Amino acid sequence: MSSPKPDLRWAKMPNRWAMAGELANFGELNNQGNIDLVAINTSLAALKVYLAICTRANYKTGIAKTTYPELCDLAGHSRNVIARSLEVLESFGYIRRDTGKTRDGSLIYVEKWLEDEGFAKIPKSWLYQGRGPKQDQSSEHKVTKLVKLKAFSFNKRVSLQALKIYILLLAMRHRDSPKGDGLTVISYDNIADRTGVGRHAVSPAITLLMEMNLITFRSGNHGGNDAMDFDRTNRYLIKGLNVRYQGLTDDASPHVPAARVPAQPEQTA
Repeated sequence: MSSPKPDLRWAKMPNRWAMAGELANFGELNNQGNIDLVAINTSLAALKVYLAICTRANYKTGIAKTTYPELCDLAGHSRNVIARSLEVLESFGYIRRDTGKTRDGSLIYVEKWLEDEGFAKIPKSWLYQGRGPKQDQSSEHKVTKLVKLKAFSFNKRVSLQALKIYILLLAMRHRDSPKGDGLTVISYDNIADRTGVGRHAVSPAITLLMEMNLITFRSGNHGGNDAMDFDRTNRYLIKGLNVRYQGLTDDASPHVPAARVPAQPEQTA
């Protein structure tokens, strides 16, 4: 009998909704228009649960057969938080749940899985283990926690902002070689427009993603006045997808972020 094949090192994710600016649905404000920690935490948890569902979904069908305990382990949240997140995702039309129960858990359908022409790649192995493709584990060694999502902490606006930007970078990534370079090339203005993150908050969020070892980036050229960076277009590399910087111009140098307090893992809600 042949040995089991390794799981895919990445997972599929519909990307058109993120490209269309729908990440702004996951906001920071309450009904009175004020910044609210409950709103921030609700949005953050929902996006983490969405990524968790996508990593468990069948590649061809977009159907995830899962349980509350599994989703709790994957996303690092309590059952109540998972239940609320599923309601949020369903209300926005990003998932659909089968009302019936199976012996092995519930069925969750990821909407737009089959309808969208393109899709994003989630670096599943990297998020599970913090390891690159060469160190990927076989299906014999099932990993149940998306450990790299732990640092997206509750009660922090920058955590929600960073996760929204990370999902956008996944959604807008170029095709892999030989048809593309596998990078995401996008400006701060474009990021702000598509995520609802204030432009002034983009840089700290990018820095957090780098501290979490989820991305690297190389700065693009300024357009016009060097004192302003409104036209700067950077090249982002998603860690865990076996992509390298190639063929960039000499002035596209690696970015070194300013020092800041390292992100701390959150407490399970």
